[in-house]
Amino acid sequence: MADGNWEADYKRLKTQIDQGQKINELELIFLPLKKLDEENELYVDQSIKLAKNLKTSKEMKTRIISMMVVLMDKYLTREKILNIWEELSMLNIMKVAEEKGYEKGIEKGYEKGYEKGKEELIWKMILKKFPDIQYKYYEKVKSLNADKLDDISLALLDMKDSQELDRYL
Repeated sequence: MADGNWEADYKRLKTQIDQGQKINELELIFLPLKKLDEENELYVDQSIKLAKNLKTSKEMKTRIISMMVVLMDKYLTREKILNIWEELSMLNIMKVAEEKGYEKGIEKGYEKGYEKGKEELIWKMILKKFPDIQYKYYEKVKSLNADKLDDISLALLDMKDSQELDRYL
C-alpha cells in the first residue's frame, strides 16, 4: 500500500467530498498509508481534514478517523496520537452539546407554542364574552406574560363589560 499515488487519490477524494459525492470510506481510511515517509503526520492531518468534511454523521466521521489512527499507530508519535484523540473527544463533546441545544430548542418551542395557544384561547374567550370589542385589545393580550394571562382568564368570568378588561391590560 505504501508509495501509492497519495496526491492523486487525495485530490480525487477531496473533490468528491467537496461536491457532496459518495466516496468509498475504506479508501479514505487507508489514504495515509499510501505515503509513508518523514511527513507521515502531514498526510494523516490532511486525511483527517478530509474525513471531517464528509457529509455524514459525526459518528461515522469519528469511526473513520479512529480507524486511520489505528492503522497509522506505529508511524505516528505518541503526542500526535494524543492530539488526534483529543480532537475526537472534542467532536463527541460538540455532539453532546448539539444534542442538548436541540433539546433546549424543542423545550423553548413547546413553551412558546403553549404561551401562544394560551393567548389565542384567552382572546377567543374575550371575543365570546364581548363580541364588539376593539381589535387593539388583541395586541395588548399578545404582549402579556403567562401570569397576567392567567389572571385575565379567571377575572373574565366575572366581568360585566369590556372596560373592566382595561385593568388587566
